[in-house]
Formats: sequence, C-alpha cells, structure tokens
Amino acid sequence: MCGKPTLDGGRCRNPARSCAANHPNSTGGGTAGWLTAATLTGLAADPLNPSALPVVADTNERLSLALETSTPPDVLAVLAGDPNTSVRRRVACNTSTPPATLARLATNPDPDVDVRWFVAANPAVPPDALAVLAAAAAHSNGGDLEPGVLWRVAANRSTPSGTLASLAGDDDLDVRFRVAENPRTPPEVLARLAADPDPGVRVAVVENPSTPAHGKAAAGLLND
Repeated sequence: MCGKPTLDGGRCRNPARSCAANHPNSTGGGTAGWLTAATLTGLAADPLNPSALPVVADTNERLSLALETSTPPDVLAVLAGDPNTSVRRRVACNTSTPPATLARLATNPDPDVDVRWFVAANPAVPPDALAVLAAAAAHSNGGDLEPGVLWRVAANRSTPSGTLASLAGDDDLDVRFRVAENPRTPPEVLARLAADPDPGVRVAVVENPSTPAHGKAAAGLLND
C-alpha cells in the first residue's frame, strides 16, 4: 500500500511514485501511460462518472494516478470523487489538479480534514476557494483539526488579500505567524502585525519583503 501524502514546506511529497513504477504496464513515464484511448474518450464524455475508469480498479493504481502530475485533468476530476480517502487526499495535493476540481473539493468540504488541508496548501487552488475554506474552518466545530486548514490558507500565496487581512486578527498565533510570513499579505496588514504581542510574529513581519519601512521599524523597536 502506498503511504499517506505529507506536506513538506507547503508542498505535497509523492509516496505513490514507487507504486507507479511497479505497475506491470508501466512504461516508466508515469501512471498516465496506463490509460487507453477508449478510457480517455469515456472520461471526456462523462468526466464525473467513476465508472469511466474501468482500467484503474486497483487501489494502488488509483493512488498513483491521483498524485502523478502527468495524469490527465479529466482523470483527476474523476478521482476527486473516489470513495478511498487516500486517493482524494492525493488529488488535493496534486499541483496538476484542475482549479475547478480543487474548487469543488473546497466548496463541497470533504468529510476528511486532510483533504481540506491539502487543498488549502495547493498553489493551484483558486483564490475564491481559499476564501471559502478559511470561512468554513473559522466557523467549524472540528476541534483542533480545523486550525490546520487556516494555517495553510494563511501561508498560501494565492489567498485573497481580504482573507489574509481577516486572518491577521485570528486568535491562533500560528495563523497570524503565517500571515506575517506571506509575501502576498498587504503592506497595511503587515504594518498592523508589527505591533502583534508575539515576538515571533513581529520577527516574521520584519523579514517579510512586503513590509513597509515604518512597519519594519515598529516591529524592530518592539523586538529590541
């Protein structure tokens, strides 16, 4: 069984590649090489129908396809609805997953929190979907799991400025720290974070290239 994908510096690592290499029909060029013309034609006609993937009945094959960047977008769209949670996690990780598919995973929240974590960290996710994820996580009763979604939204460089401004006032220190680190955070928001009570947040403000000079000065004075 392929391992669970993990986030490494905000990026998904691909534990499924070894599974692809072991497939008997693999050509060494990625799992997308397994797909027949007939399968792709069926997917093009009905991209949301899982039955259009008869060639990928094996779980390890679907796990590999879900995280291969060479997998066709229509296949990733199908796999986003896979009944196997680990397959959906890999689709959420995949930077080649179509933005519309990532948006669907964000706006129709998956019951598995890891799927939302990986969507929130994916640089290909549309800004509007990140705003939806942040709003849903902020109002969730998911206990200690949901802040992880906010951390990743706060760190994502595609997050809208309005969402970053809102997250800058979050009670969670880790959320504010990631907003302070994000170079896409608006200068006026960084200037406000320069007075954050946490010294780690203030250091992140000073080191952020988008922080205006007066913000860096204010944060530096408070850190002295």
